[in-house]
Amino acid sequence: MKRIPVENIADTFAKALATGDEKAAWGVLNGAISDGLSATEACEMVLLPALAALSQQSETSAEHSERNIIECIEHIIARLQPHLPLKDTHQPHALVIVISNDQSANPLPGIRARVLTDLLECDGWRVSLALDGWKSPPPGKPADALIIIPAAEIDAQDTRERIADMVKKFQPAHAIVLTGIEQEQWQEAGILSAADEHEARRALKELTAASRGTSAQTEAIHRQVAESFESSDVLLCILDEEHKVVTANRIARDEFGFTPGEPVAQYLDPGSREMFEALLKSNNGIATELVEAGFLRHGQPYLADILLMPCGEHRAMIAYPKQSEIDRLTKILNNYNKEINRLNHELRELRGQMKKQTSALGTANAQLGAAFEEINDARVEDPLTGAFNRKYYAVNLVNEINRARRYQRSLGFLLVGVDEFDKIAKDLGRAAVDDILRAVARLIMQNTRRGVDWIARVGEHEFVVVLPETNMEGCLRVGEKLRNLVATYEMHFNGKRAPITISVGGASYDAMQDVPVSFQELTSRAGRALGRARRKGPNGQNIEPLE
Repeated sequence: MKRIPVENIADTFAKALATGDEKAAWGVLNGAISDGLSATEACEMVLLPALAALSQQSETSAEHSERNIIECIEHIIARLQPHLPLKDTHQPHALVIVISNDQSANPLPGIRARVLTDLLECDGWRVSLALDGWKSPPPGKPADALIIIPAAEIDAQDTRERIADMVKKFQPAHAIVLTGIEQEQWQEAGILSAADEHEARRALKELTAASRGTSAQTEAIHRQVAESFESSDVLLCILDEEHKVVTANRIARDEFGFTPGEPVAQYLDPGSREMFEALLKSNNGIATELVEAGFLRHGQPYLADILLMPCGEHRAMIAYPKQSEIDRLTKILNNYNKEINRLNHELRELRGQMKKQTSALGTANAQLGAAFEEINDARVEDPLTGAFNRKYYAVNLVNEINRARRYQRSLGFLLVGVDEFDKIAKDLGRAAVDDILRAVARLIMQNTRRGVDWIARVGEHEFVVVLPETNMEGCLRVGEKLRNLVATYEMHFNGKRAPITISVGGASYDAMQDVPVSFQELTSRAGRALGRARRKGPNGQNIEPLE
């Protein structure tokens, strides 16, 4: 079976959502998953674009209340979640925040945020969600990534200012805002903009992949430094910004009891603690000259000369009386810091390149969208059935009418509709309906005059057949032939034959009668004829002359 383009699936799904038809909407989404889309792709390419489209609508149809639509969306999300490959362990922390103004009551941005949260958890993130980021902002705890979803009604300038303040508050490694505002307006604040959830996830994956690559190299250097110090007789420990032990070598652990996470001051004797605290606060906590300090070794005082040196983002404390050993270890630390600085420089350059590439990608996407619009404007065929489309029909039917009047030729016009279409769609599903429409179009094209007659799809389940130089009698023969062909055509679904019929309404123009004819008159007459045929029951026909 030919796979339906994702754009068609998303459009059909959005139409079903807009009417609150949960069964039809879930049928489209579930059918897309059965047809090859993963549950994650269905969320990203079908559900989220539909929610974004609904968010832009200013009002809901009177016959379908907003509450019914929201309940429909909630039920579909609940049915979709068991299909998502959620991971049990989440390492990095992402914060997703929805921002709106005081008058907003639109729940759709919040629903989009919840779906995005599920997708990020599939990617391995631990996610916190704040559905009202401006009224009830979350605590200002650091996050690895901050993703902000502003409601459509937020003023652009107000959005930029508030989001910039939010990024300063949380200081994330990566900040992304879902907005149509140009990328250049966010660069000063170190923020990336994404057009939708799909682009945000892709940018986040690329940024974190780059960071993980650099972090892996940094961790390797950490291991090399630790191995160099592990067997040394010099006491070594790495301290964080709160002066707590990050790691310590063998002698620091075994002889002095150093434990990761504990304040280093507790391993000094009481007389040295005040001096050590002052040393940490002066000169950015760096002491490149030996300073005497007293430690507690197995509970007994132990005097040592110490150095405090930078070690990446932390400090290294070295304590040993042998100057030669200290010089050797100092050289190792200096080399380590050079390598860390090199990696940090590469990371900054990589982030700069990512920002440029994101901007270039936005430009390319805009150009691609414009190219697709040009292609769609130039297209004359219906992508599902291969028949001509409404654009071709509207132009060329007028040409056929003018040609018939000018040369005093007959012109036949048939309007063909698939019977009981809604019932077929409900019983057999969307995929079967598409197969039926393709089969009907193919039968008509194969059984009319090639290069003379032509067919166009003008409605969801309606076609027109234009028959140049065909009088009333010819129209009746063609309509009868097409009805018999469709009624006897074998189509099976789920192992059972599906009875398919069409009804035909038509109008015939005879130039010799000198009757005025127009596009409106011809199509209206055929439409009324089709209505009369259908009132008689399925597989009916009614063709009328223009008089």
